[in-house]
Amino acid sequence: MTPNSLLSRFSDGLTRDRLGRPFTNEGGGFSGRPAAGFTLLQLLLTIAIIVILVSVMFPLTGMLRRRAERVKCMNQMKNLGVALGTYTTDNGHWPQIPTSMLSDEDKFWKWWLAVFTPKPYEITADMWICPTVKREAGITRTEDITFGSYGPTLFDAGSSTPWKWNQPWLIETGSHHNKNGGPHMLMSDGSIIEGAAFSSAGGK
Repeated sequence: MTPNSLLSRFSDGLTRDRLGRPFTNEGGGFSGRPAAGFTLLQLLLTIAIIVILVSVMFPLTGMLRRRAERVKCMNQMKNLGVALGTYTTDNGHWPQIPTSMLSDEDKFWKWWLAVFTPKPYEITADMWICPTVKREAGITRTEDITFGSYGPTLFDAGSSTPWKWNQPWLIETGSHHNKNGGPHMLMSDGSIIEGAAFSSAGGK
C-alpha cells in the first residue's frame, strides 16, 4: 500500500463515522455527529404553524373587507345626498317620480338611476348599490345593475320640504353591515345614522 493511499484512508476516517456516515461541519470543525436531514416532526410542525396562521388571517381578511365595504357604502350615500341637494336647489323641488312608477319596482329604479346620470350630477348606477349587495349578488358589470340599495324618501314638491322635520333622505334597503342591527340612513345635513341608532335619533 502506497503512502498516498494510507493518507487517503486516514483522512476518510476523520470525516466519517464507523458506519460510513459523514460528520457535520459546524463552526468550521467536525462535531462528530451524523448529518441530520429535515425530519418528519419538523415538517409536521411547519404545516401546523401554517394552518394556524391561515386560520387567524382568513377571518381577519373578511373583517377588513366588510369594514371597507361599509365605509364605501356610506361614502356613496353621501355622494348621492350631494346630488339630491344640488338637484333640489337647481330645480326648486325634490325629484318628483311619476306616481305611475311607484308600484313597478323596475320602473321605479330605472327612473331614479337615470335622473342623476347626466351632468352636473354624473351619478352612475354603480353608486346606487351597496358594495356588499353587489358582491353577494355577483354583479361585476355596471350595466347589469337594475336596482338600487338606497331608497329615496318621496318628498312633495315644496322647495324646503326635504329640510323639514329632520327626515332621512335615503334609507338603505336591508341591513348588510350589522353595525347596529339596521340599515344606514342619510339625513338632510349629510350625516349618516347607522342602523338602530335611528330609533333613538327619531325620538329627539
